[in-house]
Parts: sequence; C-alpha cells; structure tokens
Amino acid sequence: MVKTRQAASRSETVDAGDGFASNSAPSPASRTDASTIRTTPWAPQGRDVPLEVLPLRELRPRLRPLEHIDFYGFLLGTGGSQPHEVDFERYTLRRGALFFVRPRQVMRWHPNDAPAEGLFLIFEPTLLLARGRAPFGNDDARLPFDEASWPTRTFLTRPHRRAVARWFRFLQQTLEETPKVSAGSSLRDPGIRPLARHLLAAFLTDLAQRHEKGGHVSAQEAPARAFRAAIERSFRNTRAVQDYATHAQVSVRTLDRISRDAFGRSAKAQIDARVVLEARRLLAYSALSIAEIGEHLGFSEPTNFGKFFQKRTGETPGAFRAANSHGR
Repeated sequence: MVKTRQAASRSETVDAGDGFASNSAPSPASRTDASTIRTTPWAPQGRDVPLEVLPLRELRPRLRPLEHIDFYGFLLGTGGSQPHEVDFERYTLRRGALFFVRPRQVMRWHPNDAPAEGLFLIFEPTLLLARGRAPFGNDDARLPFDEASWPTRTFLTRPHRRAVARWFRFLQQTLEETPKVSAGSSLRDPGIRPLARHLLAAFLTDLAQRHEKGGHVSAQEAPARAFRAAIERSFRNTRAVQDYATHAQVSVRTLDRISRDAFGRSAKAQIDARVVLEARRLLAYSALSIAEIGEHLGFSEPTNFGKFFQKRTGETPGAFRAANSHGR
C-alpha cells in the first residue's frame, strides 16, 4: 500500500473569492499575499497517484493535532470512539460515522484519547475537475453528489457502512493493480487520472444514491443548494440578503423561506454563519491582524467587524484568537 501522507506543512495565501456582488472594498492583494494560513498540502510520498485509501492507524503516527487541509477526503469510522473536530465543531468518530472533509477545513485530532479505527479515502482536489471546471455544476449531466450540501458527518447503516468500506478497498486495489501505477508512473501519464476520476465518480454516485435523501436533487432542494453555493462564492463581498435574492431572481421573502426550510434559519443567519466560520479560521490559523481579517471579509471598519463577531459568537475576535491561536 502506498504510504501517502501530506508531509511538511506549507503556507497558503488567503484567497479573496470571486463573488457576484461587492458592496464593500475587498482586502488589498498586498496584504493578503503577505499573510498566510498554515496548510497540510496534498503531497504524496512514493507513487504519484491522485487518490488513496489508508487505515487510520497507519496515519495516526504522522497526524498533527491540527490539520488545515487542501484536499478532499472521506473518513469512515470502523471501530472504537474518539473525539474529532472539524471547523471548530466537535463530533465523535465511531463505527458508522462518515466524515466528508473539504479543502480549507481544519481538523483537530485528540491524540491523548483512546484512538478510533477507520479508513481514510483522500484525493487530490483537481481530480474533481474536468476541462477546467467541476463536474458537479448546475447542469443535467452532473453527478448526484453535491459537494456544497453534503454534511460534514453522516451516520451509515450497517449495510451502507460495509458497502462504503468495500468501495474504499476496491478503489485502492484497482489503482494498485493498474500496470502504469504499479510501475511508478507519474500523474502526468494521461491514463491514470481518467481512471481514478471515473472510479471516484462511481463511488460518489453510489454514495449519494444510498444516502437517506437519495441521489436525486428535488425541485425543492435545488434552490437551497444554489443559495448555499452562492454564499460560498460571495460571502466575502456581500452579506446583504437582497443581493443573493436578486442573483437567484427571487424575492427576499422567498429566499428566507427557502433558507428556513432547508437550513433551519433565516437567509441572513445562513450568510452570517459562513462569515463567522471564515473569521474563526483566519483568527485561529492565519497571521492576519484582526483589522486585516475584517477588511478581508468586507467590513469597512475594524469596529464593525468586532461588533459583528461578538454579537454572533458571544466573544470578541481578540478573545477568540487568544483561546484558539494554533498553528500561527
């Protein structure tokens, strides 16, 4: 088995996003380029393959307590129980739990607790790209797996858990038995990446169809997914519900209803939650000053950012940073 691991950490420049609207000035490139977030990159050791499945026990000696990742992964709990945090949310890794982790997310491990057992499917972000765009776009040909709305953690039934574990082993074994891979071919070989992409697409399709909501995106779900995707693109540029409603060509009232039905909170609260998450990431893991973080997130004045953050979290940005300033 390939002992792939994201080796030495590197610094990743904070990106400014490319949202559809901008009511406030984005942060200057000179400032964001100079400040970085420590990241664990996709850096395979040994054979150059775009995805790999590893038992968690093999990874554990090389895991840092904090992992700020720039790759995708599915972590399947197969035994035991262990606390696990993703983006400041505390979960439990145990049998039947399936975690989906995305680039820019922060995972916190608890090495002093009794370790859980699991399988970790990790894959290079560009594996999801085809001809310069993600294959999961808003078109009829997209796969039923929707990255933006897939939960960070879901619990699987016993048959589903076994099916996912079989998929993990099948993906690994198929790639290992491919002659070009076993011969140590490079990712530049045009035959390896399409194979890995199609294997991954088959797994994601099966995963979505087995999920309790199935793989079909209903007419009711589609607007909520589009709203969430719009937030991801544009939260740095605008927090105004009207901007998102205009972009979706619906009324503010309709967008608020869509958000409440799908996410259990208003459209404004959904937008603000994404801003707060990014603020927490930057406060905890970047070298940006609090004023620069506020500017990066579209606040015209540091005091406005401070009031926004405190109102929604119950603590000041400075207090949060003091309690969570890891990896800087």
